[in-house]
Amino acid sequence: MADRSGAGARPVRLARLLLGANLLRRSSDRLEGLIVILLSAVLVAALAAAPWFGAHLYLTQTAGAARLRPAEAVLTQSGPSDSWMNSVGEAAARWRAPDGRPQTGFLTTTTAPGITGARAGARVRVWLTGSGQPQAPPVSAAETMFSSIVLAVGAVGGAAIAVLICYVLCRVALDRRRLAAWASEWSEIGPQWTTRR
Repeated sequence: MADRSGAGARPVRLARLLLGANLLRRSSDRLEGLIVILLSAVLVAALAAAPWFGAHLYLTQTAGAARLRPAEAVLTQSGPSDSWMNSVGEAAARWRAPDGRPQTGFLTTTTAPGITGARAGARVRVWLTGSGQPQAPPVSAAETMFSSIVLAVGAVGGAAIAVLICYVLCRVALDRRRLAAWASEWSEIGPQWTTRR
Protein backbone atom coordinates (compact mmCIF):
# COMPACT_ATOMS: atom_id res chain seq x y z
CA MET A 1 0.00 0.00 0.00
CA ALA A 2 1.40 3.41 -1.03
CA ASP A 3 2.25 5.97 1.59
CA ARG A 4 -0.21 8.82 1.03
CA SER A 5 1.76 11.17 3.26
CA GLY A 6 4.70 11.35 0.81
CA ALA A 7 5.74 14.27 -1.37
CA GLY A 8 3.94 12.78 -4.38
CA ALA A 9 0.58 13.23 -2.70
CA ARG A 10 1.11 16.95 -2.02
CA PRO A 11 0.07 18.23 -5.49
CA VAL A 12 -3.03 16.03 -5.32
CA ARG A 13 -3.89 17.37 -1.86
CA LEU A 14 -3.35 20.95 -3.03
CA ALA A 15 -5.63 20.44 -6.03
CA ARG A 16 -8.26 18.80 -3.81
CA LEU A 17 -7.94 21.63 -1.29
CA LEU A 18 -8.38 24.31 -3.94
CA LEU A 19 -10.91 22.71 -6.29
CA GLY A 20 -12.22 19.54 -4.66
CA ALA A 21 -15.82 18.84 -3.73
CA ASN A 22 -16.71 20.05 -0.26
CA LEU A 23 -20.19 20.94 0.94
CA LEU A 24 -18.81 23.83 3.02
CA ARG A 25 -16.85 25.34 0.15
CA ARG A 26 -18.57 28.29 -1.49
CA SER A 27 -18.39 29.06 -5.19
CA SER A 28 -16.20 32.07 -4.33
CA ASP A 29 -13.76 29.67 -2.62
CA ARG A 30 -13.59 27.55 -5.77
CA LEU A 31 -13.10 30.69 -7.86
CA GLU A 32 -10.27 31.80 -5.55
CA GLY A 33 -8.64 28.38 -5.93
CA LEU A 34 -8.84 28.66 -9.70
CA ILE A 35 -7.34 32.17 -9.56
CA VAL A 36 -4.45 30.90 -7.39
CA ILE A 37 -3.75 28.12 -9.90
CA LEU A 38 -3.88 30.51 -12.90
CA LEU A 39 -1.67 33.14 -11.26
CA SER A 40 0.80 30.44 -10.19
CA ALA A 41 0.95 29.24 -13.80
CA VAL A 42 1.65 32.82 -14.95
CA LEU A 43 4.47 33.14 -12.43
CA VAL A 44 5.97 29.79 -13.44
CA ALA A 45 5.77 30.85 -17.10
CA ALA A 46 7.57 34.11 -16.27
CA LEU A 47 10.28 32.17 -14.43
CA ALA A 48 10.66 29.83 -17.41
CA ALA A 49 10.78 32.73 -19.91
CA ALA A 50 13.36 34.78 -17.95
CA PRO A 51 16.46 32.87 -19.17
CA TRP A 52 15.23 33.08 -22.77
CA PHE A 53 14.58 36.83 -22.36
CA GLY A 54 18.06 37.40 -20.89
CA ALA A 55 19.73 35.36 -23.65
CA HIS A 56 17.79 37.23 -26.33
CA LEU A 57 18.86 40.59 -24.89
CA TYR A 58 22.47 39.44 -24.71
CA LEU A 59 22.48 38.20 -28.31
CA THR A 60 20.79 41.37 -29.56
CA GLN A 61 23.34 43.60 -27.83
CA THR A 62 26.34 41.57 -28.95
CA ALA A 63 25.03 41.42 -32.53
CA GLY A 64 24.66 45.21 -32.54
CA ALA A 65 28.20 45.60 -31.21
CA ALA A 66 29.56 43.18 -33.82
CA ARG A 67 28.29 45.41 -36.65
CA LEU A 68 30.40 48.36 -35.45
CA ARG A 69 33.92 48.98 -36.79
CA PRO A 70 36.63 50.87 -34.89
CA ALA A 71 38.16 53.88 -36.63
CA GLU A 72 40.17 56.99 -35.87
CA ALA A 73 38.77 60.50 -36.24
CA VAL A 74 40.68 63.78 -36.33
CA LEU A 75 39.06 66.71 -34.56
CA THR A 76 38.77 69.84 -36.70
CA GLN A 77 37.62 71.81 -33.66
CA SER A 78 38.39 71.51 -29.98
CA GLY A 79 36.13 69.26 -27.94
CA PRO A 80 34.02 70.40 -25.00
CA SER A 81 35.83 71.33 -21.82
CA ASP A 82 36.47 68.68 -19.22
CA SER A 83 34.21 69.86 -16.39
CA TRP A 84 31.24 68.39 -14.57
CA MET A 85 29.10 71.35 -15.72
CA ASN A 86 29.69 70.44 -19.37
CA SER A 87 29.19 66.68 -19.48
CA VAL A 88 27.51 66.69 -22.91
CA GLY A 89 29.00 68.37 -25.96
CA GLU A 90 30.14 67.92 -29.53
CA ALA A 91 33.03 68.72 -31.83
CA ALA A 92 33.52 68.77 -35.60
CA ALA A 93 35.74 65.99 -36.95
CA ARG A 94 36.74 64.04 -40.04
CA TRP A 95 37.20 60.28 -40.44
CA ARG A 96 37.13 57.53 -43.03
CA ALA A 97 34.16 55.21 -43.44
CA PRO A 98 34.82 51.43 -43.47
CA ASP A 99 34.79 51.54 -47.30
CA GLY A 100 37.50 54.25 -47.29
CA ARG A 101 35.33 57.27 -48.18
CA PRO A 102 36.20 60.45 -46.24
CA GLN A 103 33.47 61.66 -43.89
CA THR A 104 32.98 64.84 -41.92
CA GLY A 105 30.49 65.64 -39.22
CA PHE A 106 30.05 66.15 -35.53
CA LEU A 107 31.07 63.74 -32.82
CA THR A 108 29.29 63.91 -29.48
CA THR A 109 30.54 62.93 -26.06
CA THR A 110 28.18 59.93 -26.38
CA THR A 111 29.57 58.63 -29.68
CA ALA A 112 33.19 59.59 -28.92
CA PRO A 113 33.89 60.09 -25.20
CA GLY A 114 37.53 60.90 -26.08
CA ILE A 115 36.62 64.35 -27.45
CA THR A 116 36.15 65.77 -23.96
CA GLY A 117 39.03 68.19 -23.32
CA ALA A 118 40.75 67.31 -26.65
CA ARG A 119 42.28 70.03 -28.86
CA ALA A 120 41.73 70.50 -32.59
CA GLY A 121 43.95 68.05 -34.51
CA ALA A 122 43.72 65.36 -31.80
CA ARG A 123 42.99 61.80 -32.86
CA VAL A 124 40.14 60.03 -31.08
CA ARG A 125 38.77 56.52 -31.38
CA VAL A 126 35.26 56.16 -32.82
CA TRP A 127 32.99 53.24 -33.65
CA LEU A 128 31.31 53.37 -37.07
CA THR A 129 28.39 51.61 -38.71
CA GLY A 130 28.80 50.07 -42.17
CA SER A 131 27.74 53.39 -43.72
CA GLY A 132 30.33 55.32 -41.69
CA GLN A 133 28.06 56.90 -39.08
CA PRO A 134 29.51 57.16 -35.56
CA GLN A 135 27.77 55.24 -32.80
CA ALA A 136 28.25 54.89 -29.05
CA PRO A 137 31.12 52.52 -28.19
CA PRO A 138 30.03 48.93 -27.60
CA VAL A 139 29.92 47.76 -24.01
CA SER A 140 32.07 44.86 -22.86
CA ALA A 141 30.75 41.30 -22.85
CA ALA A 142 30.68 41.31 -19.04
CA GLU A 143 28.62 44.52 -18.96
CA THR A 144 26.28 43.14 -21.62
CA MET A 145 25.79 39.91 -19.66
CA PHE A 146 25.26 41.79 -16.39
CA SER A 147 22.65 44.13 -17.92
CA SER A 148 20.85 41.15 -19.52
CA ILE A 149 20.72 39.31 -16.20
CA VAL A 150 19.51 42.41 -14.36
CA LEU A 151 16.75 42.99 -16.93
CA ALA A 152 15.67 39.33 -16.84
CA VAL A 153 15.55 39.31 -13.03
CA GLY A 154 13.69 42.64 -13.14
CA ALA A 155 11.15 41.14 -15.55
CA VAL A 156 10.55 38.20 -13.18
CA GLY A 157 10.25 40.59 -10.24
CA GLY A 158 7.77 42.71 -12.19
CA ALA A 159 5.74 39.63 -13.07
CA ALA A 160 5.74 38.54 -9.42
CA ILE A 161 4.53 41.98 -8.31
CA ALA A 162 1.83 41.98 -11.01
CA VAL A 163 0.67 38.50 -9.94
CA LEU A 164 0.58 39.57 -6.30
CA ILE A 165 -1.43 42.71 -7.14
CA CYS A 166 -3.87 40.66 -9.23
CA TYR A 167 -4.32 38.19 -6.38
CA VAL A 168 -4.89 40.94 -3.81
CA LEU A 169 -7.45 42.68 -6.04
CA CYS A 170 -9.27 39.40 -6.74
CA ARG A 171 -9.21 38.54 -3.03
CA VAL A 172 -10.66 41.96 -2.12
CA ALA A 173 -13.45 41.53 -4.70
CA LEU A 174 -14.20 37.99 -3.52
CA ASP A 175 -14.19 39.03 0.15
CA ARG A 176 -16.71 41.78 -0.63
CA ARG A 177 -18.88 39.23 -2.38
CA ARG A 178 -18.58 36.84 0.57
CA LEU A 179 -19.45 39.54 3.10
CA ALA A 180 -22.46 40.63 1.03
CA ALA A 181 -23.66 37.00 0.83
CA TRP A 182 -23.10 36.55 4.56
CA ALA A 183 -25.01 39.78 5.36
CA SER A 184 -27.88 38.66 3.12
CA GLU A 185 -28.08 35.23 4.75
CA TRP A 186 -27.80 36.73 8.24
CA SER A 187 -30.66 39.15 7.54
CA GLU A 188 -32.85 36.12 6.80
CA ILE A 189 -31.70 33.83 9.63
CA GLY A 190 -30.72 36.30 12.32
CA PRO A 191 -34.26 37.41 13.28
CA GLN A 192 -35.28 33.76 13.77
CA TRP A 193 -32.78 33.33 16.59
CA THR A 194 -34.00 34.07 20.06
CA THR A 195 -32.18 34.27 23.32
CA ARG A 196 -33.04 31.56 25.85
CA ARG A 197 -33.66 32.46 29.46
